[in-house]
Amino acid sequence: MLSYFKILIIFILLAGHFYAQESDFGKPRIAILYSELTEKYRISNSLDLTDVITYWELFLMQDKVSYKVIYDDDLELGIEDDFDILILPSVEIISNDELSELEKFLEAGNSIICSGSKLFLKDATANKYQNLQTLFNLRDIESIASSKTGFMHTLKPNHLNNFTLSNNLILQISAKNQLLICSIQKNKMYECGNIYSENNITDKRTSLVYGSVGGGRFLWAGFDLNDIVGGADDLLTYKSLILNTINWMDKKSDTYIDNFPENLAAPVIAVIQYNNALQSNLIDSIKQNDIIPHLIVSPSQIVSKETLSKFSDNEIIFDLTELSSDLKLDIVTDLLENFKNDYDVSISSILVEDNFIAINDPSEIKKIGINTVLYYSPVAGLPQTYKSDLLIIPFFKIAEIPGSNKTINFLSFIPTVDCKKNPEEDLFRMINQLRSNGHNFTTISSINKWWRLRDLINLQLNKTEDDEFELKLTNKNLAEINDLNVYLDYFKKINLSSLTISLNDTLLNYYLDDTAKVIVISFDKIPPDSINRIKIKFSLE
Repeated sequence: MLSYFKILIIFILLAGHFYAQESDFGKPRIAILYSELTEKYRISNSLDLTDVITYWELFLMQDKVSYKVIYDDDLELGIEDDFDILILPSVEIISNDELSELEKFLEAGNSIICSGSKLFLKDATANKYQNLQTLFNLRDIESIASSKTGFMHTLKPNHLNNFTLSNNLILQISAKNQLLICSIQKNKMYECGNIYSENNITDKRTSLVYGSVGGGRFLWAGFDLNDIVGGADDLLTYKSLILNTINWMDKKSDTYIDNFPENLAAPVIAVIQYNNALQSNLIDSIKQNDIIPHLIVSPSQIVSKETLSKFSDNEIIFDLTELSSDLKLDIVTDLLENFKNDYDVSISSILVEDNFIAINDPSEIKKIGINTVLYYSPVAGLPQTYKSDLLIIPFFKIAEIPGSNKTINFLSFIPTVDCKKNPEEDLFRMINQLRSNGHNFTTISSINKWWRLRDLINLQLNKTEDDEFELKLTNKNLAEINDLNVYLDYFKKINLSSLTISLNDTLLNYYLDDTAKVIVISFDKIPPDSINRIKIKFSLE
């Protein structure tokens, strides 16, 4: 059996070299470093480098990504003219010459995916993570405590995935290989998520960082493919992140729109949990702060009609989480009808456990008058629209200022009677802090309306000249679109003083996101049912 496994590995390695020779024209030239120094002087007893490389090769071949395996000698001779992207999988030991070549590789405008690597120098006496910190401008790198068997890591929208998210928002990761975490330096890099602990994002540190160094780009992960232990969905999610990263690094132009317009940027929805301690003056005070709150009620409650009168029907959320986890739609239908008969309120938003969608047909949910389903989520996320036009939103209650402004967060308040302190003061203090950090309070209806508008905005980027692009922005909506940011990702070094972006001979506002190296174009008053051709003219440095 062992001999068979060795033959399989040799076949895969040879296939990797052969597969690289069939790389398609225009695709990035990708190299994977097989670190013989790591194999010889490996630090982690659980790390088998051959297994790691095999894991990566199977992944890339299955997704038809061309690559070539290189070795320490190849890297020391210099590869900046031969490859566009270098993958460093679980590289523990490198030489001084290799470190120097990695720096040159980035300076030449190439990119590195560093996955689970530590990049120690053999017999080094200095800070053992200094090479990682210097190469990628990271800070405060440390290993996960050896007593921990693993940890969880959140994912959030980022430039790598064009600000989209899958359903799987948390990765479960083994700590057997002394995985690494670091702190983020603002305006120098972005995190793809954060360490997750005890049902709260209590740590601002991360194991997933991306950004730009020199003329190139990088993704640093403190763990590797073989450290993912959360099952097939987690592994698929991490592989998708790697594939998105390769697309981000491929030096091709790309364009995508922001998740929200300026007036909805960093959206927060305020919700009040109904109980007998809720006073009308609290609702009035929240509204006086230019916030439209939502009221959460449950089927078992007797709700004050005076309180209900302060909310429109689409501002009331029906909380069904107290019921069975395998809640069927016929029961929901009866509960909604009973509530309507008792209070003359037609509810269109429900709050459920996350398995509700899996066991109930979205089209049938829509038929009973529900247009928005909130489901409890351990982290903030983004809406998803089903074919039935049903909007599904993760319900994440914030306890502190959110780390991402690209997701939807909920500020939840449960009224209490406390003679020693005033909980309402904490609520309004949090409201002020959120606003001072750039968050906008909005409603479920506004999110619902915008997400449907967003689905009907299309972008297409065409190169018309060596120094000119045409960006075609199509608004298929019957409504005008305002305050929209569009991202233009053009890897080459543009001379910004020569850059002009215009629509119908009118110059548009833009700025450079220097961390992600993308140009952000601001649009306003995009006419309904229109095709807009934007001219982007530039020269290269």
